[in-house]
Amino acid sequence: MGRTACAFVPRFELALRARAEPELWNRCLAVVDWATSPPRLSCVTPAAEALGIRVGQIASRSRARWPELVCLAPDAPLLEAAERDVLTALATLSPRLDADGRGAFLLGLEGLERLWSSDRELLDRLAALFAGLGLPVRTAIAESPFVAWVGAQHLQSSPPPLAHKGGATRAASVIDHALGEALLDRLPLAELDLSEPARELCALLGLRSAGGLRRLPKGALAERLGKEGAKLERLCRGTSFPLWPTVQKMPREVETVELDLDLALEGLEPLLFALQSLLERLLAAVAAERKALVELTVKVRLDDRSQVLEKFVPERPTLQPSGLLDLLRLWLERRPFADKVAGLRLEASRVAPADPIQLSLLRQREEQAAAALDQAIARLSAAFGAGAVVFPQLTDTYRPEARLRWVAAQGFAASTPAPVGSVFTDAPLTLALRQVEPPEPVALREAAFLTRSGHALARILRSDGPQRLCGEWWGQGFDRSYYWLLLETGEIAWVFRDESSGGYFLQALAD
Repeated sequence: MGRTACAFVPRFELALRARAEPELWNRCLAVVDWATSPPRLSCVTPAAEALGIRVGQIASRSRARWPELVCLAPDAPLLEAAERDVLTALATLSPRLDADGRGAFLLGLEGLERLWSSDRELLDRLAALFAGLGLPVRTAIAESPFVAWVGAQHLQSSPPPLAHKGGATRAASVIDHALGEALLDRLPLAELDLSEPARELCALLGLRSAGGLRRLPKGALAERLGKEGAKLERLCRGTSFPLWPTVQKMPREVETVELDLDLALEGLEPLLFALQSLLERLLAAVAAERKALVELTVKVRLDDRSQVLEKFVPERPTLQPSGLLDLLRLWLERRPFADKVAGLRLEASRVAPADPIQLSLLRQREEQAAAALDQAIARLSAAFGAGAVVFPQLTDTYRPEARLRWVAAQGFAASTPAPVGSVFTDAPLTLALRQVEPPEPVALREAAFLTRSGHALARILRSDGPQRLCGEWWGQGFDRSYYWLLLETGEIAWVFRDESSGGYFLQALAD
């Protein structure tokens, strides 16, 4: 990628607000990312930090512990306008620019060395540029965008400073190869905002820092984690930032969600159920970018291989699924399909910055749900003892019998839960996976319902699989495809398809 400079504005959103309200820094304030689940603090003032409030803490718990904490909804239009102003100003120094959306701005330096006499001159010009915008800044220059990005955020505030060149210590802004490697070895993986499966995989591999990820064989992360692994690998190897040759950021890919159905669907209610699940996932992805949906595109693939495409425009940009579901219901009632539905794809074809009011409404829903959950857990823990409330969780492994683990209830909103052991062993928990002996024949109706003899129809909320198991070829042998099914009743069913007969069987149930 070539040498790169990074300018980082600490507490970016609060720094933008403080330009019009300087006394903000003396107040106990935090910006909350309500798009995460549960909502967490994304930016806090020094006054809040002095009380022990930190970025990444759960918003509801922080407010319960510190009543004086004032939580602000993100102001997406303010951030977008400020980012555009900064990129326009930086374009006077380099045509290759990028930003991470959180206060870090990158400049590609390759081929521009004659424009300034030294790296120090460039860093001074960056400092003067941000001073003119009324923003504090930390700067760094490194051999790759990722190292510059890490250095600008962490190196100048690392206690104690890193050793460099003959044992001297300093808060360096120009990072050579050796210092960059040492910096990545000190950067914890928590700083990279990994998903739960990625955290679990890194823990299993004994990885603790970004430097460890960088030294993995090429393609190892992508093979296990798919798109996230490939993105993480590009990030650590320094090829993630595009350095787009314009003052505008590289356009983001359109947010999409899709569902391929093993058994084709027909009928209004099953289709609406599938569309609701997809729509909620899509809106969550849009909200995570602090956007609101302006136009929804629905692509329906029918069993006869034909396709139906329709666009929906709500009355105003929205993050609420209810109004869109009404539009989808009217469309399905008015225009029945010529054949069964074999696949669904939803696209956020147009989005706009979400205003603080929309994100505040999202906050209120999250707070109400979190409060109700905390109250229920507290009452159950008081009645049956601490740690008595657990729930089953699916894990990422090749062995189906180890796909389920029990997690303490406080793990709902806390950090990464730890496995409690295989549910097929003598775990010290009263709840366990209930095996069905012999496996009970079941039917999957329209891929959305599980039918058992003598039991009520159970709606399938989520499925995961298949995992193929075959063996014992020296005897009768078996060939099965296993699936985990999350049911509306709260149970998780372990079901397999006998590939020789085509029938489905219930292997076990988790309460």
